[in-house]
Amino acid sequence: MERTIKIEKKFLEIPVGEFIVIKGKDKGKVFKLASREALVGTSPSSDIRLSDPTVSRTHCKIFWNDEAKMFQVQDLGSTNGTLINKIPVVNAFLPPESIITLGETEIVFKQSGKKRQIELFPEENFFGCVGVSQAMREIFSIALKSAQTDMNILIEGETGVGKEELAKAIHKASPRKEKNFVVCDVTTIPKELFLTELFGYEKGAFTGADKSKKGLVELADGGTLFIDEIGEIPPQDQVHLLRFVEKKELRPIGSNTIKKVNVRIISATSKNIDEEVEKGNFRSDLFFRLSQFRIKIPPLRERKEDIFPLILDTLKKLTDDEKKINMLYDFLQKNSSFILNYNWPGNVRELKNFTERFYRIWEITGEMKVDIPFMSIRNETAQDKYDFKSQKRKIIEDFERTYVIELYQRCKGNISECARLAKVNRKYMEKLIRKYIKNETENL
Repeated sequence: MERTIKIEKKFLEIPVGEFIVIKGKDKGKVFKLASREALVGTSPSSDIRLSDPTVSRTHCKIFWNDEAKMFQVQDLGSTNGTLINKIPVVNAFLPPESIITLGETEIVFKQSGKKRQIELFPEENFFGCVGVSQAMREIFSIALKSAQTDMNILIEGETGVGKEELAKAIHKASPRKEKNFVVCDVTTIPKELFLTELFGYEKGAFTGADKSKKGLVELADGGTLFIDEIGEIPPQDQVHLLRFVEKKELRPIGSNTIKKVNVRIISATSKNIDEEVEKGNFRSDLFFRLSQFRIKIPPLRERKEDIFPLILDTLKKLTDDEKKINMLYDFLQKNSSFILNYNWPGNVRELKNFTERFYRIWEITGEMKVDIPFMSIRNETAQDKYDFKSQKRKIIEDFERTYVIELYQRCKGNISECARLAKVNRKYMEKLIRKYIKNETENL
């Protein structure tokens, strides 16, 4: 199919990190991190895979912090913890020459001096998907490239991050845009009817089949089939989907006729699909066929710069009146500290629901109120009381709040001095001050 979309390229440069194992079972191994993020652990899905049994399967992740211009380490609830220069950390910056201790393994971090260019989509809206963060604009760049091919795409991320919206955007950006975009939500289909829904059936194929019905695959012919929550596909049915993916042909239930179809598959999952493959719950051959392109959408709490652009986009979909939009948006911005401090466990879906609820209440009553659902916060706290990762996240936020307030007072409000003492980028320090010193935001 002809490629028709040409957009000016933009790039972000990040240094290439080297991780040298100096102690432990993997001593002597060298890993290079040329991407924004790497998972460290013993799991086969780890980017930096270790064999030390005292290292957890998903021990920690190392990622590039765009604002601080530094690599950062985040412990992922490991059994034996993560240490930097012998100091236990939950989430910390990683200076060059630091020694990372994971169980009985020690790794020294070095910067190679080389840099890698990461391509960013030049705009903040990708065919209806909104994202101003560098993480999302990198995703949009990958999505655009994948859209111009017929290769299958796997989109991963927590519930509500916008996997289906990105799939629709990819379809709109592709040469298949004039054909159907058909959704197959595995969670809404009874397990015993999955193949029937997917491939259709002939009249008389089973009791109650009083007429023939096309399956979702045939309805998507020439276009895109979006299979949501592939991790829920019954194991006994995965081999049938594999055959279709390989042959691009189907046989409706009760029929002897084989039909050829031209469909590109975009699938999505909120599960750790690598672990499902390793456990034998998901066929590895099917996984590799469906993940020719692989896109991971980060949760909203890790890209809070996207929150207000998403709010504005939702308001524009609710009304065309610019005066109303500006008035409501300005009110929400004045309450930004409350909105940004909430973790949005339901991600983009929850944010859109919040914005629509805010708009509808104002439309009916004339009252403007930031109505974050306190009950869901309380419920989450009760449920997460003994959740290790949740409690660590709270400890990090408490530390940051105390640290930033004390630093800000010591430097008498001089943000540049705060950044210098903290050894972080000034822009990142501004963000921390806005987050934790609410009364001072007007002075930034």
